[in-house]
Amino acid sequence: MSLSKKRKVDTECRVFNKKWNNDYFFIEQNNVALCVICKEKNLLAQQSIFIKRSCQNESLVKASFQVARTLAIAGKPFTDGQIVKECILKTVEEICPDKINLFTGISFFKYFSIALDESTDTSDSAQVLLFVREVNESFEITEELAAVHSMKDSCTGNEIFLKVKESIFTLGLEFSILKGVTTDGERNMCGAHTGLVGNICKAVLETGAAAPMAIHCIIHQQALCGKNAPIYEVMNIVVQNVNYIRKSALSHRQFKNFLAEIEKKNLAHFPTCNKFKLENYKEFPTVFAVGVLTYLKEQFQTRFRDFKSAEDRIRIFENPFALKIETLPTEFQLEVIELISNNNFKDYFKEASLQQFYAMLPEESFPNLKKHAREIISIFSSTYLCEQTFSKMKYVKSKYRTNLSDEHLQATLLIGTTKFDANFQDILKDKQFQTSH
Repeated sequence: MSLSKKRKVDTECRVFNKKWNNDYFFIEQNNVALCVICKEKNLLAQQSIFIKRSCQNESLVKASFQVARTLAIAGKPFTDGQIVKECILKTVEEICPDKINLFTGISFFKYFSIALDESTDTSDSAQVLLFVREVNESFEITEELAAVHSMKDSCTGNEIFLKVKESIFTLGLEFSILKGVTTDGERNMCGAHTGLVGNICKAVLETGAAAPMAIHCIIHQQALCGKNAPIYEVMNIVVQNVNYIRKSALSHRQFKNFLAEIEKKNLAHFPTCNKFKLENYKEFPTVFAVGVLTYLKEQFQTRFRDFKSAEDRIRIFENPFALKIETLPTEFQLEVIELISNNNFKDYFKEASLQQFYAMLPEESFPNLKKHAREIISIFSSTYLCEQTFSKMKYVKSKYRTNLSDEHLQATLLIGTTKFDANFQDILKDKQFQTSH
């Protein structure tokens, strides 16, 4: 019986047939026929090990960012376990991304204003808060804490201005579109020459733009005292009287007449004062009363000086339908004429807010009115956000956490006060998701 020889490809001169590519999904590599389907399965099996591990690591890192953000918003130390449940929920949201869909939008801002206030933390370090209020084309308003500056030495207007200037440039903003500066009533803030407001006005004027409207809190310390002491009713009456006296020229003239009658001891139209005079044998304290009221009048003239200079601008924004055409600047006259001649605009003005009304106006028909409205809307009305954040700062940097660094304090306040969601995807691009090396 003869032994059969083994077949050899090279001796039989067998070659790879090109049609096998389509018929059998085979390819030729190094003179060897390889099955594409089999090799693809092997490759996917190998890659799945690394891809699965990488995705798991990325989700874990992203979840840790979410946990840190939740801790910062709550103002808790990172070792605090009181809000672990909420942190776990954030972790679950990242591990199961199909259950949540978050997004953020970025708008192009036309104008912005700033609000600043100064206070000391529990370690007696001066902290200056800088808030930015911005308005975009659609009259959407954004208010965010831009920076927390720790003043190491003195806290002069020039030094605060340098910090503010640095923050504005860091945010990519320009002084040319700054329309308002709101501060407390301290001299280093509202000084016209070496104060913060004076320095900012110079910087804006150098760009060729109009000086921003400067506003500072009228009864800042007294208002804060009124919140904690049992004098809320007194402060409420004071605020109402201030608003009443300044709302019209007639009220201001009546206030002057009130001063004159008090000086003459004529209390016929003031029953409460007259009753006090009749029931007490002592002479009515005319000198004291006149002194207080005169001081109040001087404060009105000083504190509302900036409002007086901007009164016409505010009235145009407040109610363009109630103005006389001949008293308006030329760039507004034709637009206001067209506005008041449209009954639909009148009706909507009565129903909607000012922000909604100006957002509805066609840009091509009312460019100057809308530009003016954006400037006014972008201005802070008070430093309330600063005061609110100072309360949070006292909680974050308590007497038990006085060693909290300025960098960590700023980061915690920025995260804890923002209304935006962090863009974790961009942050994760710069990270390596490896548990070990």
